[in-house]
Amino acid sequence: IQPNPPFQFTANYTNAMTAAVAFGDPHLTTFNDVNYNFQGTGEYIAACSHPDGSTRESTRDLCLENDDNRRTAIHLRFRRVLDGQGSNTEAVAIQDPSFAEGTKRLLITRSATDVLRVHIDDELQSFGGKGTRHSIFPSNSRISRPADTNQQPFRMIIRFNSNLRVIIDAVDTGGLQVEITRPETGQFNFFGLYGQGDTASSTEFRSDNGTQLDINFKQVLFEGLTVTEPDEIDIFNLFAPQWRVNEESRSLFEDLPSSEGTFLAADEFNDPFSAQRQLRDDPITKPCDGSGFCTEFEGFVQTSCVVDFCKGI
Repeated sequence: IQPNPPFQFTANYTNAMTAAVAFGDPHLTTFNDVNYNFQGTGEYIAACSHPDGSTRESTRDLCLENDDNRRTAIHLRFRRVLDGQGSNTEAVAIQDPSFAEGTKRLLITRSATDVLRVHIDDELQSFGGKGTRHSIFPSNSRISRPADTNQQPFRMIIRFNSNLRVIIDAVDTGGLQVEITRPETGQFNFFGLYGQGDTASSTEFRSDNGTQLDINFKQVLFEGLTVTEPDEIDIFNLFAPQWRVNEESRSLFEDLPSSEGTFLAADEFNDPFSAQRQLRDDPITKPCDGSGFCTEFEGFVQTSCVVDFCKGI
């Protein structure tokens, strides 16, 4: 197995342990510390909370009402990478009642010149100042990023007055790593791809009405360690569709200029990941050539790193 040249990982290929995160192509760790893989495209609700939402179903319906300014919502947009082997998180949209009273969206995309570009609705924001990090303070929030666009990792930190915190890393693969830390109040009624956050991992994969989804779990043997993971096809077909944004009118990216990307409809899971699935399904004893750095990680992060790096036969 040989590594695919477009995928080059460095030490910033990390997994936050204190919050929910999407990393790699992509792999997700939920608020309840449940790990799974999701290679889809389109716009999805990563996490959303609403004061009137007490269940998955009620919260999802309220979070899909595009004119509701009382919700806290983080949407991710996934796009297939050019060689078709995996997806990248390419954009982040955030709405929070403490930011412009919930009437505006904060939109973050990749940029060839700025690394990470910020829009408030359709208005591009400018960073400047002195020091190693530059900050702006729109609507009582704080958004900071490195002054040096060559810095690795290139990390943007966003803090809202509600205590919601979002950390976005621009990684070498061209995608984004997105970590969310919820506010202390109301944290248990967050729902989405990042899970429920009720401290009970057994509740993570349920339908809108609370029924346990029939998701198979498999064991992956890697370098003498066994890692248990949900089957990614079951995740794609059973769990993820609940949080998919199927209509452009419900997109949080609707005001983003078209030059920053367009609305993506979800595509089918056509399993272009035979190399990765072979790595996951068959016992393997060592990483592929050139991916030895993956051994600095453990468990799910280590196997995810190997799978992302060892693409192609």
